[in-house]
Amino acid sequence: NNTTNNNNNSNNNNQSTAEVVDPQLSPDGSMVAWVSDGEIYVQAVRHPSNHHNNSNHNSNNSNTSNSSNCPIQITFGAVPEHGIRHGVADAVCAQEEMDRHSGYWWHPQSTGLLVTKTDESQIPFWRIDHHHHPNSSTTTTTNGPSNHTTTPSYEEHRYPFAGQDNPRVQLAYVRVDRPSILHNGSPRSSSSTSSSHSQAQQMARDNWTHGTWFDAPREASEYLARVHWIVTT
Repeated sequence: NNTTNNNNNSNNNNQSTAEVVDPQLSPDGSMVAWVSDGEIYVQAVRHPSNHHNNSNHNSNNSNTSNSSNCPIQITFGAVPEHGIRHGVADAVCAQEEMDRHSGYWWHPQSTGLLVTKTDESQIPFWRIDHHHHPNSSTTTTTNGPSNHTTTPSYEEHRYPFAGQDNPRVQLAYVRVDRPSILHNGSPRSSSSTSSSHSQAQQMARDNWTHGTWFDAPREASEYLARVHWIVTT
C-alpha cells in the first residue's frame, strides 16, 4: 500500500510530503524502511506496549519526555526527475520481465541493506493516451464568448524498446547503524532530540559514503533478477 510521508529534508528545515512505497520491517522488528522520492529511509518502530508505558511515565513526570523518531535517510544522490532512483525496481525489465518488485533487501541480522541504484536517464519516454477516459474540459468566459479548451488525458513512462538501452542497475551494501536509529526513536528530554537525529543522520551519510558496490556481470549487468543471502558459519 502506498502512503504519504513527511520527511525531514537533510538540507533544510522544510518538510515535504511524498509517496511512500515498498515499506519493509527489519528482520528483528525494530526498524522499518521505505522508499520515498527515490531514496531509502529507515525509522525506529515504536511498539504499542512501550509507547503505552512511556505515556504513563510521562503523565506523572513534569519533565515530559519526547521522541523525535524522525526518519533517517540511508541513500543519497537520487534524481527522480531524470530517472535515477535507489531502492526501486524498474517497471519493465525488473517487474514485468523478471517478476522482481523490490529494489532493496534487509540483512538477516538487521545490520544493513542491499540497495539497487537504477538509472533510466537514457531511456526514452513513451506516451500512453487514455482513450477510454473522456478528455478533461475547461470553459472560460472573459466578457465575451465562452472559450472551451480540451486537455488530453495521458501518462508518460520510460520504456526500453527491444534492441535499445535497458536501465542501468547497480547493487551496493550499506550498513544501517541500528543503535543510533533506535536511540533517535527513544523517549528522552526534548532538548536532546535534535542532536540525536543529527548524529544518526550523519552516521547514515558516512555509511553511504563507505558503502560497498558490487561489480555486475559484464554480459548482463542490468539483469538483476533475485537477491538471496548466504548464511556462513
